[in-house]
Amino acid sequence: MFSITGYSLCTALIVSNFFFILFIFLANSKKILLQSSLIPFKVIGILILVRMFVPLENGHTEVIPSYDVFPVILNVLQLPLFDIGDYHVKLGILLMLIWITVSVILLIHKFKSYRTFVIGCSGETMRCDKKTADILEDVKAANGYHFPTMLIVDKCFDSIMEFGFFKQTILLPDVSYSEKELRYILHHELEHFANKTNWIKLLITIIEVLFWWNPLVYVFRNACSHLLEIYCDYSISKEFKQWEKLEYLECLLQEAKREYSIRAQGAKRDVFYINNFAFGSHLKQRFEVLLDRKRNYMFEIVLGIVMLIGFFYSYSFVIQPGYAPPAVNLSDFTQQEYDIRYQNGKYFVYVGDEVIAEFKTKEAMEDVGFVSTEGF
Repeated sequence: MFSITGYSLCTALIVSNFFFILFIFLANSKKILLQSSLIPFKVIGILILVRMFVPLENGHTEVIPSYDVFPVILNVLQLPLFDIGDYHVKLGILLMLIWITVSVILLIHKFKSYRTFVIGCSGETMRCDKKTADILEDVKAANGYHFPTMLIVDKCFDSIMEFGFFKQTILLPDVSYSEKELRYILHHELEHFANKTNWIKLLITIIEVLFWWNPLVYVFRNACSHLLEIYCDYSISKEFKQWEKLEYLECLLQEAKREYSIRAQGAKRDVFYINNFAFGSHLKQRFEVLLDRKRNYMFEIVLGIVMLIGFFYSYSFVIQPGYAPPAVNLSDFTQQEYDIRYQNGKYFVYVGDEVIAEFKTKEAMEDVGFVSTEGF
């Protein structure tokens, strides 16, 4: 019979942090990125979601006692702070209320930020000219993209961006891009929407809102953003010739230089769930993966198997506070009736049918005051 307890929730949070660390390590490893597709990272992401939000245990779950950390934490959470009528407010309740309150505030803030951004982009903004619109349609037709896309060009945008869940909107700064650059840029942004990148970032944002107090969540978020850019680059360049890859990277580099120069002047945008073409990613690593990546299917299979084994094993235990029994003064028992038995090379002291002490040597037993009448 499966159940969810406070201890299974705590265990889920602890285990999820290990998955966060694994994900971050893999995402920052050049060796891993050069061999692996996005699939293992998607698997880890799914495992993190399941482990965090399905914290189950059953009657066969092994209990791992924590004698030092958990009891201290529980004692601190039980500290009384103040009374409201007949109700005693404890520290744990106050922290829970703060957790929920901040999560709600962050959720409202992010929703309003996104809504304000979308409304602002759909206001009195200049749409693209016919030539740019024709290039967009040509890129969509050439690569099999059949979803609706709105393309907006305006000087108020400081970088290339893309957003939307059911209908895509691409934002371009009013810059004189060449036709070749536009094709690469639009292909990249269209691929983001085709890969459901915005939905992935929405899930990550929900995790960030719910677990805002966990610093690993923010490192995980940034690692995900970087990975999504890397694999978007790779997806659109799989059929590129070497010279086309170099042209694409040159376009990426020039756009990154332009955006960095604008940001250096004080421009700022902090909307995680809006995809950006060049700013905020590790360009060197994007270049290396695009030029040198050689997928290793066996490595992905082994990595996937190891992750799944670790995931299912994490459900086999739950961490709970452990409390050591009170210390026993053995000298109190020397005045009672006791029995000494020599078994497996050790001396066992019995009071009735209960073992109250064991000794490795006869001298140690006698030092306490237990004397054998059997001549051991």
